[in-house]
Amino acid sequence: MLPQTWAPDIYPRTLVRGMHLQWLLVLAGVVAAQPHYVGDQACQTCHPAEARAFGRTGMARSMAVPNANSAEFSRTVKVQGPSGVSYVSTARNGRPFHESVREGGAVETHEVVYAIGSGQHGRSYVVARGDALFLSPVSYYSAKGAWDLSPGYAAGSFREFTRPVTAGCLFCHAGLPQPVAGTTNRYRQPPFRALAIGCERCHGPGESHVKAPSAQTIVNPARLQGAARDDVCDQCHLGGDIRILRPKKSELDFRPGLSLADVMAVFAVPPSAKPGRLDAVGQADQLRMSRCWKASQGRLGCITCHDPHAEPSGAQAAAYYRSRCLECHETRPCIEQPMRRHATSPVDDCVSCHMPLSQLNRIAHIAHTNHRILRHKEDALDPSEAEAQGFDLIYQGRGQADSRSKALAYAQAAQGLPVFSGQAQRLLGEVAKANPDDAEVAGALGLLLRDPNQAEPYLERAVALGSPSAEVKSALSELLVGRGETERAVRLGREAVESAPYDAAVSMALARVYLQSGDRDSARALLNRVGSFDPANPALTELLRKLGGAR
Repeated sequence: MLPQTWAPDIYPRTLVRGMHLQWLLVLAGVVAAQPHYVGDQACQTCHPAEARAFGRTGMARSMAVPNANSAEFSRTVKVQGPSGVSYVSTARNGRPFHESVREGGAVETHEVVYAIGSGQHGRSYVVARGDALFLSPVSYYSAKGAWDLSPGYAAGSFREFTRPVTAGCLFCHAGLPQPVAGTTNRYRQPPFRALAIGCERCHGPGESHVKAPSAQTIVNPARLQGAARDDVCDQCHLGGDIRILRPKKSELDFRPGLSLADVMAVFAVPPSAKPGRLDAVGQADQLRMSRCWKASQGRLGCITCHDPHAEPSGAQAAAYYRSRCLECHETRPCIEQPMRRHATSPVDDCVSCHMPLSQLNRIAHIAHTNHRILRHKEDALDPSEAEAQGFDLIYQGRGQADSRSKALAYAQAAQGLPVFSGQAQRLLGEVAKANPDDAEVAGALGLLLRDPNQAEPYLERAVALGSPSAEVKSALSELLVGRGETERAVRLGREAVESAPYDAAVSMALARVYLQSGDRDSARALLNRVGSFDPANPALTELLRKLGGAR
């Protein structure tokens, strides 16, 4: 059971059936206004069958402590990476390790501390540096039964053990992560109050329900209507490339029954703007593009077909999902010839024809069921509707995106895709003018503007407004040292490094500040530290050359 002392900051006062009774109980002192999470063990006491069934699902296995005796670690495997680097997965003395081996024999070794994923499609792995978590460069892909490069590393976006595991990454895999506020990938100890996704992710914090089981103080998603019901699933399954949090919100502020749009806005980059033209829409969006969903007028949702407590497989799955289809199509049965219907495996499988596996995915080696439910199998793989978006970001919520979220989404997209820079600057400028006290907007605009004279006022404003961003502080630090404000530049640079100690760009920015101020010893010490966790960084080699000596 989780500690009773931990509570979320906000509990939703939503229009869930029976919530009015909860607030009467709050006034009477029967339940807490901010209920605690109580953990799956408390749920198992009264709901043992549901708990046992859920424990066999992928969600219940979404994150785990890795097992060195598992099939993945049964033998030592080497995976070739880019630029002469190879990665080794191995086990020693009952503990799993991942290593990078560079030319010349240099080795970097990390114990694997967490496994991300149920294993149905595969697992990625997490290593730790102090209180900071990073994704390992290699993952195990179940469909291939083999190790290969992890997402991000395969595209060359990250080098050896440098991809940070952010709270946004973990939100959909871990039960209750505990990130350090204002940092990218640092966590309190233990990093998680609950390791895997549990009952309360879909039903809400359970303390009030445990104290007063007869009161309707727990959320049953099946009793929610339309968008509120779907948002329970969309909190993780909406997908997207960019998630923008509302001011003063974190991912964990979402509660079943709330509108997801009150916590975050989700955007996708169109495939026309992506390297490799990867798909832009996830399964939730595909479903809303389907004729089935449109004709249902909101009645069709994820849980119409998916039981979160059960995952049928094989012939059982074919029969189960066919029964879901027949809920609507019984009066108009399939007109395909029996011979072709019986040729599917399993036999008479609606899904294999109308929801085929699609390779249009962001992650290599993984195929997902296409949820557009089109009449002909070949049409279900056609991404033309997504392609029609051109070079505009695709808002994946309902209605229109608010101007702040849209501006920040374009700014985030512009970091990797310069085609979005012009629109990002325009949108951010408009929002910054309308909301001059928004630190996140000011910081994003300051980082985007190339002219230092234009960028500095926005960076100053962001810092003055309390921006925790290491990137903002680092950028302002470099501008200040150029103007001779050395003391303040060093202070800001140190603050940035303290909050992001394993961000090579932040550390090297402070090293440049030290160099400009003449403090070569501090610069060298900092660069040597960068070399300990990002030795293949090309900018590091260049800075060391300017410093006049090797590490």
